[in-house]
Amino acid sequence: MGKAFYLISSIYGHEDGFLLLTVVILFLVWGLIIVRAEYDLLHPAVIFTGGVTTCCGLDLAVASAWDLPFHFNTAMVILGMAVLFIIGTWLASIVVPDREGKKFTEKIEAFPLQWKLYLGCLAICGIIICLNFKEFWDVAHRLTTTNSFGEMLLAIVDGQAHEKFHFSKAFTYGGLLVKGIAYIALVEIWKNLFAKTYRECIKWGSLVLFYPMTVIITGGRQAFLYLVIFAVVSFLLVWRRSNGQAEGNVKKELRIVCIGVIALFFFFIGLGLWNGKIANLGATLRVLAHYGGTNISALDVYLNQILLYAPENEYIGGCTLNSGYSILRKLGMDLPEYTGYIRSFVDFGYITTNVYTSFYRYIVDYGFIGCGIISFLIGYIYTLAYRAIYYFGMKDWMILIYASSVFPIFLMGREERFLNEVTTTQQTFLWIVLIIGSILLNKWKQKRGGKYAVD
Repeated sequence: MGKAFYLISSIYGHEDGFLLLTVVILFLVWGLIIVRAEYDLLHPAVIFTGGVTTCCGLDLAVASAWDLPFHFNTAMVILGMAVLFIIGTWLASIVVPDREGKKFTEKIEAFPLQWKLYLGCLAICGIIICLNFKEFWDVAHRLTTTNSFGEMLLAIVDGQAHEKFHFSKAFTYGGLLVKGIAYIALVEIWKNLFAKTYRECIKWGSLVLFYPMTVIITGGRQAFLYLVIFAVVSFLLVWRRSNGQAEGNVKKELRIVCIGVIALFFFFIGLGLWNGKIANLGATLRVLAHYGGTNISALDVYLNQILLYAPENEYIGGCTLNSGYSILRKLGMDLPEYTGYIRSFVDFGYITTNVYTSFYRYIVDYGFIGCGIISFLIGYIYTLAYRAIYYFGMKDWMILIYASSVFPIFLMGREERFLNEVTTTQQTFLWIVLIIGSILLNKWKQKRGGKYAVD
């Protein structure tokens, strides 16, 4: 049976003055950072500030209609964490300063996919898809008697939300293997695209299509979001390896980002219509505000209501280190079982949510000072990694690791994903797949010798 859920009614009325001011300040800071970063749309400070601004903007869009609360202390927390994140990025830029190599261009070597390798990857992905679908079918029939795929999918989504079941490790790690192959294939697609070997793009692209199949049967949209983020970030990095980071490329990069946003929008809407979470296209704004905006007001409720009576955690990291606690329990330690899923829902009258931004989890686990330190460190770590990619020549494996791990800073304004996902064994497994896959692919290239190049 599922675990208990808790509903918290918001008792504070709508006050949009502080929210509007916060959005304006964040937008101005975002613009300033874009200029200071020389219009580098991949700079961690640009991504983070843009993400938080978007979340606050979505909250503002429906604040009056839904009577969403937002107060001065909430504005100070959000702005304060943004400042600390930006300071972290600034210090990292001092540790790894700009170098001329950042503006270099090099030949992009595209690899003609050999049939043996292609068929081998097809076989691996096909087998995993079949096994995962069988498990999906078995689990769905334990939850419902219907044979309709759509209704089975709804049962799976509801079952996961209420923690009625968990997919097996074979299901999870098989999906991660398919994900790793798809990510490697995407990078190879970009390289073949620049080399204008479009037939090879089709072959590599067929390997990417297996990954959405593994995601659809889980009913989640988040994986599609990660896929789009990876696709855009990896494309821009490969693009820069070929074209440099000149000012003349800014407009082209902006178009690429816009295409990624549009693709994400349609993925979001399409899957929502598929699994029933979106009834029609007219509900799109409400759904976007629900998923990307109400978390801001949920943080406000936590700061102004829940925090007043919430007991202190007996163990550090209950909201962020559940994966670490799981490992320690397997080693024999008597520790409580935590879940990444928050069961306390905020009721705004028109909508409910259990997503409170990343800052909520950091404050709950480590206090306000700890939240500030973590925000600073995330900004520092990601900027250090980003600049190191250029410093060491943007190798394929570097692009793969960074592009597959950058999603937390896109989503900090919505939910915590760094400690709950990037630091987990599942993400480590994905990195291993990406690194080993990249090494084996390079050795295969050297052995076969065939390649295309573009200046």
